[in-house]
Amino acid sequence: MDSKKGYTSSDEYLSQKFEKRFLNLLDNNMDCDCEFDVGSQNIVIRGHKFLFSAASEVFHAMFYGKFKEEEAVRVEDLDPEGFQGMRQFIYTGEVNFTSSIHLLSIYIAARK
Repeated sequence: MDSKKGYTSSDEYLSQKFEKRFLNLLDNNMDCDCEFDVGSQNIVIRGHKFLFSAASEVFHAMFYGKFKEEEAVRVEDLDPEGFQGMRQFIYTGEVNFTSSIHLLSIYIAARK
């Protein structure tokens, strides 16, 4: 057991297994149950209601609340790159910034 972190190697192994599962969902759009129509280009980005809802009260209300969305969710005020970065963070807890513009796009998404 690593006394600094309080994790055993078995905890780290399980964490890595879950990380791989979420990466698989992210990379392969496996079993998606929602769509986002993003930006002025109307790019369709697929996702999982449960994960988006767990990450945000706004998404939870959107998918499970009184006025839940039944069709693709329109996201006009973000560009696809920023939305993809937010999606990556929701699924993995990490973001790989490709540029300062990408960083700003994700920052804007996070502030909404």
